[in-house]
Amino acid sequence: MKLSINTKNDNFTLEGSTTQDDYKRIINNAKDLYDKRDALFLKLEELRGKENDSTINIGTKIDQIRATVDSMNKEIDKRNLSFIRANLDSHISVIKILNPFVRGLLSIQETRELFDSLSSRVKNTADGIRVNSILKAEENTLLGKIAPDFSTLDLNGMNVTLSDFRGKYVFLDFWATWCPPCIESMPYVKRMYEKFASDKFCFIAISCDRNEERWHAGAQKFGKNWYDIAHVQSFTDLNSGVINPQDISMKYPAGEPKYFLLDPQGMIIGRWTSFTPSIMNEIEHQIGEIFSKK
Repeated sequence: MKLSINTKNDNFTLEGSTTQDDYKRIINNAKDLYDKRDALFLKLEELRGKENDSTINIGTKIDQIRATVDSMNKEIDKRNLSFIRANLDSHISVIKILNPFVRGLLSIQETRELFDSLSSRVKNTADGIRVNSILKAEENTLLGKIAPDFSTLDLNGMNVTLSDFRGKYVFLDFWATWCPPCIESMPYVKRMYEKFASDKFCFIAISCDRNEERWHAGAQKFGKNWYDIAHVQSFTDLNSGVINPQDISMKYPAGEPKYFLLDPQGMIIGRWTSFTPSIMNEIEHQIGEIFSKK
């Protein structure tokens, strides 16, 4: 084997290793798409430099390029799926296995079946264990499941336990100060809070920030009047690399914004994994339907 180090960008390659060979194979398998996608990324950067030019419709052009990139990413994932199914003992397979699920090419059940078909060797690597925990979080928060319980501190240092809200409808809002879609969604969440919050319905925001001070400052800035809690038991542990199975981030899927609607028994009756105005209107409509029958 031969170790090559690029001192300019800290990249390295271990020539002759099976993992490096597999990585080259999976990249070469979609090289034509990667090349086209890279050219589109350059075009995006060029357009962003002209955002103040009123003579061209920059927004529309950017949206068109993003749509093309999304389509290319899905095609790349389709090719990667073929690689994974043919290479069940490859470390690259476990690294790439979640992408088709994230892009909607596979259901959570199909992703689990594919993961289970991987060799024990790759499933027991650090990446395999990480992927398995992500899949478990997805599986445990599907519609119809009882939402995983949690207990953590709010902005005022008071303990908040999800199961204490049994008997009420609960809206969980996963957000972060660094997440633009989360910030965009806040007026919609605030409108729903002002419209529906009562002794029968409560709102809990769950900050996914890694910095406690930034979380506190962001919550104050955006004027959250409902419960706002941390996704971890300890920020010190989080930033020291300590994994705590009681952290909310270990029990619920990653990705912000994310929303869950729970019935009084704690069952998940609504689940949304991104922000658009239409999604927020759908959430508001579903909540409105519940209380119109009361």
